[in-house]
Amino acid sequence: MDSIPPLRRCTKCGNEFPATKEYFHSSGTGGQRLRGECKACCSAMNKEWRGRNVAQQREYKKRYRQEHPEEERARHRRWYDANRDNVREYHRRYFQEHKEYQLAQSRKSYHKHKERIAEERKLYRKQNPDKIRVAMRKHNSTRRSMIVNAKGNHTQQDIELLLAQAKGKCWWCGKSHGKNWHLDHRIPLDKGGSNGPENLCISCKACNLSKGRRWPWQLNGRLL
Repeated sequence: MDSIPPLRRCTKCGNEFPATKEYFHSSGTGGQRLRGECKACCSAMNKEWRGRNVAQQREYKKRYRQEHPEEERARHRRWYDANRDNVREYHRRYFQEHKEYQLAQSRKSYHKHKERIAEERKLYRKQNPDKIRVAMRKHNSTRRSMIVNAKGNHTQQDIELLLAQAKGKCWWCGKSHGKNWHLDHRIPLDKGGSNGPENLCISCKACNLSKGRRWPWQLNGRLL
């Protein structure tokens, strides 16, 4: 039969609780002794201290982040990975509830840092030409589909998958498409073709321009 732990009176609130770590924090080296204040009182005392030392707490956290950047990044990454869906939902809901304010702040920030943003974009384009090319092809394809109100949509990942499957060759002629490849709609958009990945192919410049708005079999007899 388990023995009943003795009662211990909290030196702060005067209430009695079982003398266990469920009600009292450990104190001293080794954690064998118990603090005089119960956990509820310790929590209240810590909250009161933080309220009286806000500036000191901010300075401590700032200094800690500067001295332990890798640990801070790892801690934030672990927290974000564990709360990814909640964070995204919070930001989505917050944007919808404060849409006008958010847009105004974005415009204000852009005009304030316009030159720096332009330099960063220029550097990114220089360092990531393939990604920029994919993004531009998607933008042009989406714009054209909106003009004719075409169905379907695709992502940059869909285009990257098509590029990998093409293995550097044009879908129409089988020759190398080079770096200046085109994203072509097999069935033209103005003839009812979809803007989804199932209707897309990687084409060389010559084939895409010569095909224009014609049906596939009018270009080289290829049937779909």
